[in-house]
Amino acid sequence: PPPPVFACFWWLIALTHDDLLPDKIPPPLMTLRHLMTKSKTQNDQLHCVVGVNSFVNSFLYSIETQQTIGYGNLRITPECPEAICLFCIQTIVGTLIQVLIENSFFFYSPMSYLVLIIEIQHTIESRNQD
Repeated sequence: PPPPVFACFWWLIALTHDDLLPDKIPPPLMTLRHLMTKSKTQNDQLHCVVGVNSFVNSFLYSIETQQTIGYGNLRITPECPEAICLFCIQTIVGTLIQVLIENSFFFYSPMSYLVLIIEIQHTIESRNQD
């Protein structure tokens, strides 16, 4: 499944864990203070995924997870096990999708067949010469 499918799952986790309520959305100053001190705020304890408070943020978090580009303000917490399970599932599925796509380009390219045929002919010719 592409990142939009997983974005729906991340948004549902935020919805069921009440992360979308206005009182759980950290104010910008608290977020800035947290980034500067790198200390855990009390608000972080309440979230499954810190920073996922809308569908757009859940989509961005899904892309960051699937592409393994690293996290900024969006990060998972040990608050809820369903988020940890979804993180593991998305990482595994994303890796499998990437492997399948890369292998499809490698195996189905005409050049690889040509190289294989040339190598087989070279092997047969060298065996016939011996």
